[in-house]
Amino acid sequence: MHEHDLLLSESRMRENRTSGSMSEGVETELWNGLRHRHEAQAAGNTEVFDSLTNTGRRYLESAKGLFLASLEMDSSRSEPFQNIGVITVRLQQYDEALVWYRKSLEVKPGDPDLMRNMVSLHRREGNLDSSLSYVKAMLELTPDDIEQLTNEAGLYAELGFTDSANIVFEKIIS
Repeated sequence: MHEHDLLLSESRMRENRTSGSMSEGVETELWNGLRHRHEAQAAGNTEVFDSLTNTGRRYLESAKGLFLASLEMDSSRSEPFQNIGVITVRLQQYDEALVWYRKSLEVKPGDPDLMRNMVSLHRREGNLDSSLSYVKAMLELTPDDIEQLTNEAGLYAELGFTDSANIVFEKIIS
């Protein structure tokens, strides 16, 4: 399970709980649901996995409702927009996720977590050029970020630009 595919990072959940965006009970239920679902999938227990998937979907929809309510009270923070985007990715509603991520970017341009989510979403959807543009934007902010340099090299390779990929790989190695 990729870190950016999880609903929220532990620190983000804690931040949302202390800011009133998410209750401790919802946070605990979401983490437990995701953990048990992952364990059932790894064990090959499809009946439990399917049941937990449906339960997880209900929790995700519930969390989405909480973040929407949070936005009604205060739409000046980027986190609820981004969290709804992450939830919609988990629900495999990728077009909707893109809308929420873009709204979050309007509120907080250049947010590194959000930009990583955009890279991941565009890559998942096969939109490698857009994914690469977000990687390049992140590298403008932090030119020596190994994770993004690796993403850049991989995207160049996937796009068939092997010379560019090799140049970036050389930069990583040196």
